Amino acid sequence: MPVDLPLPPPPLVVSSKEVQEAYASNYFEGGRKFASSREQPAFMPEYPLGTWQVDELRLARGHELSVLVEFEPRDLEPGEFDWADPRGTYDRGKQRDLEQYAEWLRSGLRPPPITVVETDRSTLRVVDGHRRLLVADALGEEVLAWLGPMVEDPEGTRDSAGHVLLVPLTYELATGQEWSPPLARNPCPSGRPTERPGGREHQLAAIVHEHNARMSRPSQRTSLAAASEVARRGAGPADRFGTGRLGEFLYLLEHGEPRRERYRADTDLLPPGHPHAR
Repeated sequence: MPVDLPLPPPPLVVSSKEVQEAYASNYFEGGRKFASSREQPAFMPEYPLGTWQVDELRLARGHELSVLVEFEPRDLEPGEFDWADPRGTYDRGKQRDLEQYAEWLRSGLRPPPITVVETDRSTLRVVDGHRRLLVADALGEEVLAWLGPMVEDPEGTRDSAGHVLLVPLTYELATGQEWSPPLARNPCPSGRPTERPGGREHQLAAIVHEHNARMSRPSQRTSLAAASEVARRGAGPADRFGTGRLGEFLYLLEHGEPRRERYRADTDLLPPGHPHAR
C-alpha cells in the first residue's frame, strides 16, 4: 500500500446502503430490533472477492470505496487487543461470544466481512469485527474484509516533512468518473453479478445442515431444496439472496410459530407435521 492505480475492474459494485440494509434485515424491522447478533448469525449476500462497496455520502474527493478481500488474521493490526496476548488484552465482556462465533464458522456459516482501513502509516487496522478476527485466527481461517485503501493525494498536499499525504480512495479517483447509486444496480458488463462457483449453494447447504443438526423433531427440519426456494422468493434489492426471509422460515420451523405475526408465507414448504404446514 498505497494502492497502485488503476485497480482491476470489479466483478460487482454495491452501495454501502445496500450492504447495511442486508445486514440490518437480520435483526431489525421497521426500526425495531427482533434478534441479537450474539444469538443469531447474519445471513448475508455472498459478494465475490474484488467487489467494490461505495459510500453513498459524497466527500470532497468523491465517494469513498472499499474492496472485498481476504487476509491472514495476523497480517492485520487489531484496534481492541494485542496479538502478543489476544485473550488477555481483549474485553472480557465480549469473549463469551467467541465460542458461538466459532461454532457458526465450523458449521460452514461464513460471517459478514470485517472492516479494515489502511492507515497513513501503511498498516491495515481493524475497525470492526474483532471477534470474527479472533475466531478466524483460532481456527486457522482467512478472514473476509472490506478494505478501505489509501492513495497519494492527487492534489499533491504534503505534510511538514514534505511527504505527499495519503487520502482515502474514492470511486472517482479510481475510475475518473462520477459515481451515482444507479451504477450499483448494474454491476458488471453482462448485467449479472459473478460469484465463485458453488459458493451460494454451499452456504445454503451449511445453513440447512446446522439447523437440522440442532432440531430434535422431523417437523422442525427442512431440505436444501426448500431452503433454496425460500431464499429465491425473498431475494430483492436489499437482500439479493433472500437470506433474511430464510431466517424467518428457519425460526418458524424451530418454534412452530412465526417470529413476526405478518410472516405467513412459505407454509407450502413446511414439512408434514408442522403446525402451519399445508
